[in-house]
Amino acid sequence: MNFFDVVAKNYVASLHLERVNLNDKIFIANDSQLSYCPKNSWGLKLYRDNSLIPRETIKMAALGALIERARSYDDIANEVRSFISRIVGPSLELMGTSIELLKLEGLIETVNDNDEDDASLLQLSPSGLQELKEYLRSNLKSGGSELNKLVIALKLRFIDILDDDEKRDQLLAIRDMYHNEKRRLEDLKNQTTWLTGFLLESIELDLFVVNKKIEWCDQRISIQT
Repeated sequence: MNFFDVVAKNYVASLHLERVNLNDKIFIANDSQLSYCPKNSWGLKLYRDNSLIPRETIKMAALGALIERARSYDDIANEVRSFISRIVGPSLELMGTSIELLKLEGLIETVNDNDEDDASLLQLSPSGLQELKEYLRSNLKSGGSELNKLVIALKLRFIDILDDDEKRDQLLAIRDMYHNEKRRLEDLKNQTTWLTGFLLESIELDLFVVNKKIEWCDQRISIQT
């Protein structure tokens, strides 16, 4: 990062913005700390494995909320908060992003401009729809984290905006993740010295659930083929 990048970074921090694109760079502000990272080819902020970071996951939820109809600022915020809390419960990690920031980035736009900002309707812009599709195409992290659970729920909820081949690719990726989870559980089940109390029954219950999820993915993939 050169001198001018440092100056720009400090300026962005002083504005208390969450994310600003500067040429081929993105500056992310988070709890008074600003981190620097390169952008991927679409300008999305991702982990190194091309899976979504928490903030981008929230943006995915906000953009997806506008697929079917235009909505007010408050309606979007309530929708995102309610959906996330019902999927993963309250989470400090999954704090909402500013909808005004989505407007600054050109991902959403105002339909009507009323005197009261809260009553103005917002809709997806063409670039917002494209970014949402890129979020839906992002990789999944391995493991059963709360973030992964939310990402999968959002991918399945908004999957209909992808074409058939892309839908199949996402279902294959989700199935692969469930297979990895199954292998982890089977390995745990083989550690016989740990299987005291009710642990074995709990593992078998988890295996039953993950096998059902794999079976469901197989059925959906066969439909898409």
